[in-house]
Amino acid sequence: MSSKLTASVAVFRPVRGLYSYSFANIPREKLQPGVRVVVPFGRREEAGVFIKFADSDMETKEIKAVLDDKPIFPKKLLELALWCADYYMASPGDVLRMISPRESLNKKTVYKKISDAPDEKGKRAMSAENRAVLDALKGELSQQVLMEKTGLSAKELDKIAKRLKKRGCVEITEEYYFIKPKAKGAATDGTTREKEKPPPVVWTERQKEAIEKISARIEARDGSTTLLHGVTGSGKTEVFMALCEKALADGGGAIVLVPEIAITYQFVRRFKSRFGDKTAVLHSGLTPAQRRVEWTRTSDGSARLVIGARSAIFAPMADPRLVVVDEEHDGSYKQGEYPYYNARDVAVVLGKLTGAAVVLGSATPSVETYFNAQNGKYSICAMPERIDHRPMPTITWAKADEEQQNPMPTSALEKISEKLAKGEQALVFINRRGASASAKCKVCGEIAMCPNCSISLTHHSAGGKLMCHYCGYEIPIHKCPSCKSGSLFGFRGVGTQKVEAVLKDFFPRARIARLDHDTAGTREKTFAILERFEKGEADILVGTQMTAKGHDFPNLTFTAIVGADDYLLMPDFRSGERAFSLVTQAAGRTGRGDKPGEVIISTKGGDNAILSAANNDYAGFFKHEIENRRKTGFPPFSRLVGIMFESASQTGLEKTMMKLAESMPKMPAGVSALGLVPALVYKVRNRYRWKMLLKGKSPGAMRSAATAVQNAVEASVSASIDVDPHGFF
Repeated sequence: MSSKLTASVAVFRPVRGLYSYSFANIPREKLQPGVRVVVPFGRREEAGVFIKFADSDMETKEIKAVLDDKPIFPKKLLELALWCADYYMASPGDVLRMISPRESLNKKTVYKKISDAPDEKGKRAMSAENRAVLDALKGELSQQVLMEKTGLSAKELDKIAKRLKKRGCVEITEEYYFIKPKAKGAATDGTTREKEKPPPVVWTERQKEAIEKISARIEARDGSTTLLHGVTGSGKTEVFMALCEKALADGGGAIVLVPEIAITYQFVRRFKSRFGDKTAVLHSGLTPAQRRVEWTRTSDGSARLVIGARSAIFAPMADPRLVVVDEEHDGSYKQGEYPYYNARDVAVVLGKLTGAAVVLGSATPSVETYFNAQNGKYSICAMPERIDHRPMPTITWAKADEEQQNPMPTSALEKISEKLAKGEQALVFINRRGASASAKCKVCGEIAMCPNCSISLTHHSAGGKLMCHYCGYEIPIHKCPSCKSGSLFGFRGVGTQKVEAVLKDFFPRARIARLDHDTAGTREKTFAILERFEKGEADILVGTQMTAKGHDFPNLTFTAIVGADDYLLMPDFRSGERAFSLVTQAAGRTGRGDKPGEVIISTKGGDNAILSAANNDYAGFFKHEIENRRKTGFPPFSRLVGIMFESASQTGLEKTMMKLAESMPKMPAGVSALGLVPALVYKVRNRYRWKMLLKGKSPGAMRSAATAVQNAVEASVSASIDVDPHGFF
């Protein structure tokens, strides 16, 4: 068969690669890269995106319809999505669907009578049901109206209409369209403000240096990446805003990423105050209608500054001149579900594709980012001092209670009392919600476990329940789920609720707020809690890592960090990095106003990561950590690909894993397989899990190895691939 010109389409289905389609009934000029189309796929009709024309000698089906008059994806965004699909081994259609406006594909079938039966003989030969449909069809009617007139189902009507079409009596047309959600205005997120004239800013020398250096990169349009390494309170946000003003003044746009919109409300509020209605907010929590409004405002250029969480990196901005990733070290930038992209790394690629200057900001850069800066791949701007030469908080140690009778060290309680007496505020940081980590029955000795997940249930004193933090399963604590005896539980571990209860006992008159996923179920609740503390309507804030991200509370002068050692317990080569970051960031919320800050860290020992954080010594931490990575060959000295195998059948999964272990595909040169073992959390939502990790240096070799392993697994077991995994448990 000779080759012919076909249309390559990324179908909105979890399938690799592009699919070829004919377009004999579609004018070629309507097929522009980035327009959405409808195509037959198996027995269904699916939406997709036209990518390019290509020659094919295969038999192809016809494109049904083109849905857009012009591309909804700018050219460079389309290139970015295809790169993302290739690098992260995902379906290009799934990536494009993820970043598209959330609209439902709909089809309208219209029947038009073009003639009656040709003669009396034809009428007599026509069945009663055919005749009934033809009689009911006056002119042109939609399928829905004709169904109501005839009492037939859609399937029955379609069958009859096709018979009538063959006889030349009926013409059938199909119209495809997206149902666009209706919205009255821009997205609201609790931070809406009119544009205000900014107060005059007196730059520090370090701020001026950073602004001048990165502004030159914006003008150069060279797509370079700069690490803005500034201690907490050094004024990085003001640098970001000045650079955004530069990008907009030059006629372009800017994208600013934050780890989580819900807990960075101050940051978003400052940008909205400065830039007004030029600002669009994009994140996964928007309703479909809100998302379409913000998408359209960005696409048509009425909003040239986009702020958002990781998905905002795919904003449909025609000419981005600047991309900022605030708190670039934060794990929230790595998508925890398919497709598993890292928005920080995608931002660097976006810069290369568009020429936009990329700025990665952090007080605690990821090891990979700092390594790239040290080796000249990225530029670096250092801001080692706080604004106005304000001192960093003084940090002291307190020995943790091994028995955990009281989670708060005496010295921390005394310091809180001292601060409250002065009218100042305190923060207590503990990275575990709930009252206790686990509950053990005193009768049978069993630890209460989730029946859906291989994880212990966490005690939540509010509501008197035990809860699974993976699937949400919960039970009351009236009786043991194993032996059914009364509520005779012994609780182990400490969570935010227990700390809150202790503080209420010690400080009955204090106004205490708690910020964790139990109290902050929505963005609005999160904003309310943080704003209450900012306004001084709460004296003590107890919280998880949600309290450690980017907040600026001028009257906060003391922070207690409880259970710092817990951050080191996960079997992950990045545990030290996470511990350093969390402790440094939590401590950095303190003493940012005119009053000096103090921090007490409760710990059982003195790991290097926590010691370095206590001394605000990133260089010392990095030197120790990079040497460990060099010895073990972990990133940045290699690349990792995780493969997670899942099945609802435990027996079936184990048999498949044994078979895979016996006939493991040969690894390409330079690629090693690190174990094929049950996942640390073996069962989640009634699905059993095994995992393996691939380590190597060549992206091509890693891709080949992962594909070979995935193809070697039976269809009854899902094998998901996670390139550059974080927290692969």
